[in-house]
Amino acid sequence: MKNTLSKLGLGFLLSTATISSPLLLMPSAIAQQITSATPSGTDVPNDSSITWKFDNSSLVENGSIQILVDDTDVTGSSFIDLSGNTFGYKPSAPLSPGTHEVEVQFESTTGVGYRAAWSFEVVNVELDITAIYHNAVDAALTTGDTFNAELRGTPDATASILLVQNGNTLKTIEAKETTAGTYRISMPIGSGDRVSEGIVIGRLEKAGQVAFSVVDSPFAFNPTAVGSGAVVTQEITSDSPQTALITETVEPLTLEVTSHSDGDTISSNTGFTLEGQTNPDADVRVTVVSEAPSILGGFLSIGSETTLLNRSRAQVDSTGKFQIVVPRPAIVNEGQQYSITVVAELDDQEEEIEFVVEQQ
Repeated sequence: MKNTLSKLGLGFLLSTATISSPLLLMPSAIAQQITSATPSGTDVPNDSSITWKFDNSSLVENGSIQILVDDTDVTGSSFIDLSGNTFGYKPSAPLSPGTHEVEVQFESTTGVGYRAAWSFEVVNVELDITAIYHNAVDAALTTGDTFNAELRGTPDATASILLVQNGNTLKTIEAKETTAGTYRISMPIGSGDRVSEGIVIGRLEKAGQVAFSVVDSPFAFNPTAVGSGAVVTQEITSDSPQTALITETVEPLTLEVTSHSDGDTISSNTGFTLEGQTNPDADVRVTVVSEAPSILGGFLSIGSETTLLNRSRAQVDSTGKFQIVVPRPAIVNEGQQYSITVVAELDDQEEEIEFVVEQQ
């Protein structure tokens, strides 16, 4: 590089620059200023890349660029693309906390040498998770309960709770910092939340650093039932001497039709409503087939079978009460029969009721 060196005007970089030679501002030199130099400031993550651009890269001599980081020449491992005006260096290891110096030396196409320098400070973060808890340690949570988890550690970080569910799904929930260094989540449990074995992992991130911590005790949401009246006992051990024990008594599936029974009569000519009782989370399906009455002692039928409902889902409320409207057939005759099948399903359990009612 030639002996004539000039320090460029770098805007915000001027405060950190040093000039080793008298400032030489030539009309042809102004266009070679470095811009968009990063990183800068005092709160820089330790995995940051170093990048910059030229005002006019066409005025920079190809092959003249030299990059030094903390007085170490890193030109050979840097990305230099004059045609795309793209330049950068990615350190092979995390940068140590403290101040770092960057220097870029180059020549213009007219043979004038330049040097630009700036500095930045890598934040010194000792990222740590000191504790993590959840409220499903002693018993499984069910529909209507609220799952709470709390993580404690380095303040002013980004925190999240990872839920590994049944060994094959991952749910990530962003945690809110309620007080300095304390992060919490709160999640209501719905009927669709079914986890037999779950693991809670806390994640904390700040300034490019990430820390994880696993809760020793597992959790369970609405564990799957196994047969009628079954008792599920799950024992899980970890590397710690603690053992978490979850014991749940599964309520058996019940089904009852309360509005009608076998042999009842229907007085309405506009259809009727079928009502009953089952478990709150059960899926109830109803099939209704209408058959016109026979005459001449059953020798002649005046109509045919009509399916009014075909495994139609009944509405089940939070107490397990269900109902469904059965529409009227196209033709309503006295003595017409309705064959009704009601099926309730819950996990691996199933109950069925069949009966017949007659049009009055």
